[in-house]
Amino acid sequence: MSYVVMAEFEIKPGREDDFAEYIKWHASESLKEPGCQLFKANRDAQDPRRFVMYEIYDDEPSIVAHRETPHFQKFLNEIIPDQLVMQGDTPFVFRRVLSLVNA
Repeated sequence: MSYVVMAEFEIKPGREDDFAEYIKWHASESLKEPGCQLFKANRDAQDPRRFVMYEIYDDEPSIVAHRETPHFQKFLNEIIPDQLVMQGDTPFVFRRVLSLVNA
């Protein structure tokens, strides 16, 4: 069963373009992973500091493997503290993992 990950982030003022460049690279690296079917990064048309990711993985182990990659580790260790606005104790404005009903 395929899984969808949806996540929304708020970017620190002045870091929007930096994050846009980073997430393009992150998406291209993610698509090289055997279990990643789709990785789309979207920027809110009304609020350029909001980004929404839409990802599809083959299964839950593929999501776990994604979290171990160097590009995801860069996200955790460099991008989150440098570019994202924390929402309490999480960088996510919104995050859901869903099972895909149809392909």
